[in-house]
Amino acid sequence: MQVNTGIPDLNVTALALSPNFLQDSTFWITSSSGGVFQSNNLGASWTAASTVPRALSNLSLTHYQAICLANGPSGMVAFLGMYEGLWSSTNAGTSWQYIDTQPTRLIRYINLSPNFTHDHVIFFSTYGSGNVWSTDGGLTWTYRNNGMQSAYTDASGVSPNYMNDGIAFSSNDAGLQRTSNRGKTWQLMKGIGTACYPRAIAISPAFAQDSTVLVGILKLQPAVAPSGAQPQGLGGQVQGAFYSTDGGNTWSHTNLSGVTDIVSIAISPGFATERLAFAGSSTTGLYKSTDGGQTWNPLPIPGFSHIAIVRLSPAFLTDQTIFVAGIYGGIMKSTDGGNTWTLLAQTGGIRALDLEISPNYTVDQSFYVGTYQKGLLRFFNGGANISILSGFTDNFVTAIALSPNFAKDHTVFAAGYHGLFTSANSGSTWTYVVIPARTEDTRNINGALQEPPSITYQGTWSMVTPSTAASTNSYMSTSESGDVAVFNFTGSGFRWISQTGPLQGSAEIQVDGVPQGTVSLTATLDTYQQNVWEQHGLTCGPHTFTITAQSLPGQSVSLDAIDVWIDTCPLMGTMH
Repeated sequence: MQVNTGIPDLNVTALALSPNFLQDSTFWITSSSGGVFQSNNLGASWTAASTVPRALSNLSLTHYQAICLANGPSGMVAFLGMYEGLWSSTNAGTSWQYIDTQPTRLIRYINLSPNFTHDHVIFFSTYGSGNVWSTDGGLTWTYRNNGMQSAYTDASGVSPNYMNDGIAFSSNDAGLQRTSNRGKTWQLMKGIGTACYPRAIAISPAFAQDSTVLVGILKLQPAVAPSGAQPQGLGGQVQGAFYSTDGGNTWSHTNLSGVTDIVSIAISPGFATERLAFAGSSTTGLYKSTDGGQTWNPLPIPGFSHIAIVRLSPAFLTDQTIFVAGIYGGIMKSTDGGNTWTLLAQTGGIRALDLEISPNYTVDQSFYVGTYQKGLLRFFNGGANISILSGFTDNFVTAIALSPNFAKDHTVFAAGYHGLFTSANSGSTWTYVVIPARTEDTRNINGALQEPPSITYQGTWSMVTPSTAASTNSYMSTSESGDVAVFNFTGSGFRWISQTGPLQGSAEIQVDGVPQGTVSLTATLDTYQQNVWEQHGLTCGPHTFTITAQSLPGQSVSLDAIDVWIDTCPLMGTMH
């Protein structure tokens, strides 16, 4: 017997009983795109709970995925798992509070200058903070997001000729972006002809001569696809592999374009002459190109078709060694250029998020693997032996980078859930690198939620864009006195980044409801990305920072970004 009265979306994804079911007879369910529903009459009828205060992503057709209920200190608590994040409700679904399980400090890729020993340049891309740069080996850091279309960056890379050309790449859901001045400004590459989402990038070792870049594109789906309709999400059907021979200005299709999702690309050290590259698909396996990425042929790995990572030995020309990590676990190795493969022992259950091979692999036969659940691992003897780096205490490791001079300086950088860590002894001990995470202004604009609602605006705030002088191309502004911006965060310190100038006014500020005085944004000249107020030493935990505009006629109050520190939170400091 069907009991669906009041449920418009019958694609039910989860069911939960009230912890007080014997007394209240209440069920809760989630449906794919319909939301959360509850019944207090054993399913005879259903009532919709409120929707979460965030727009549904165009990356998935299944949004509401799981729900569980428990009795808390003040009553029942509901936890809702969505493609759009984790939410909780303490009022039976009347409203939902976002739980920031993916903070903006999550690092996607770490890139070291090829001349790192001398120029000490490190650049990493983050999920929410954009691009972060250091020119002194990690002692100090700056955000370099001028001209970036989004702070949610993904694939990134540095030119092998960086010392001379200052070129680096960073991608987001608007496309691939390039800097030619060491991150000071970024330009959006429009060569594919439509917005797209590069998830893999590989730069030719001979970039100074051939200007070749290969990218893998993720197909983006619409939030809801009507029956028989073609997906029209950001980028539409654009997916697969593309190549550029002019440094990313224009792009050419390959036989994989529009065919499959490419999430990892590796270029042979001898690419300039042999034109060899490998590409991994998250759905259809491994591919090989022998003509510089223009055409690709399948390179089957028996029983291994969902690939997350492809890496080549630095001595590939002589040892023909390839490592491939699977989306669902396992690391495969080939020592004959991909003709035959072996599953490395004890890796069947390892889900790798990054795999980086020692630059001295010919001698030390080692590589590092960042995992989803087992922390940071180091493999020896070409993968025959595993060492769990117990000094690295984060279990979730998203990115790794090794110094080009690793054989002598033994320097490793690794990113965990809490941020960036560094080791000067090949990973025996680690030090947490104190870098604030940046939250951009665009996370919640007048009820239209692009990203999790860390910043909310009350009143007539508006986005000023494009603004290439601002962080990530935009900032928020209001000319109405009394308008409020509220920032909820977890951490131990923060700073307000804003524009200052002759037409900027003042704002009253509060921390956790306690008035902290008035901040003036008035200055002689217009200047952007200024630190206008900062506080440290807070007890690590949830806090609220409130800005209330107090502008005079003709003046405005601006909010560009807010940086957050967690340096006194658990797992921080030096780890041994």
